[in-house]
Amino acid sequence: MAFGTSSAKPVFTRRTGIGVAKIVAINPTMKEINDAFGREVYTSEPDYMRDVEYDGKSYKMSRVTFLLKFDAADNDGYDDYHFLTLPVTNRAVANSDNSKVQVIDEFGRTAWVTQDEFAKKAIPVYSNGPARLSNNYHACLRGEEALVNFISTFLVTPSIDVYNRTTGTWQTNTRDSVDDCKKEIPTEDMKKILSGDVTPIRGYIENDKDNKIKVLLGVRTDSHDGRKYTTIYDGCFLNQYQTKTTMLERTLAEDLSRGRFTDTVFKIGPLVEVDSVKPDDLTTKVEVKTAPTTTTKPSFDPLGDLPF
Repeated sequence: MAFGTSSAKPVFTRRTGIGVAKIVAINPTMKEINDAFGREVYTSEPDYMRDVEYDGKSYKMSRVTFLLKFDAADNDGYDDYHFLTLPVTNRAVANSDNSKVQVIDEFGRTAWVTQDEFAKKAIPVYSNGPARLSNNYHACLRGEEALVNFISTFLVTPSIDVYNRTTGTWQTNTRDSVDDCKKEIPTEDMKKILSGDVTPIRGYIENDKDNKIKVLLGVRTDSHDGRKYTTIYDGCFLNQYQTKTTMLERTLAEDLSRGRFTDTVFKIGPLVEVDSVKPDDLTTKVEVKTAPTTTTKPSFDPLGDLPF
């Protein structure tokens, strides 16, 4: 990814695997970027806002960008900086026939609801029972789920749901308080973020700024010039204490099965040079339960309950 005006050719490390990183800055200034890399990488201030168009209508996209530092001590000698951009747009995620919208509750859980369910704040019921969701939900903005996941993972926010292996069922977390399990961006904070003001996010992490987060690095090959770029997978993150990669493996496999990242090499495991990765090292594709296809033209206004 690139923004601003570069005056130097970046050096690409071409590594894939799980790396441990610190958040150095959020929407960093030109000076913060140049100071971090130790050279004049940018000669103008980066612009983190974009205009995007859906169905002939223009929307503002806020590109929330984290500058991540990978220290050698945490990454078997690998030392570098990388950007992770999680764009958020004031546009609800809806399915292909405009009959359903994705919603997110105060615990970061998502589901798909019909127009009637949304109006009544009803809990959708699937073939295996009701969705794990509270009635306190709102329409999920494009990019909101990934941003919430990244922040809550970095903060090691406990889940409101825990899995009981004995009964094979999900149960409500009784070890942590309900408030400690909340993973939400308040409406007023989201309004600021959508305008390009990331002050709320800086406030969220201030007391835990020494935390670290595990992310999956990949190497993308540009289809035009064949150059290789380091990228960070945005579908799943691990907190600094997690060692199991089951969810990361499944999430990546589902994305690959849906045709995402066709130009990117990922390997779940320690960081390695991408040239050493063999095709059979890659995550095996799994059977995917396809979610409703997103669209850009909802048949009703699910954002009507938000003051944006």
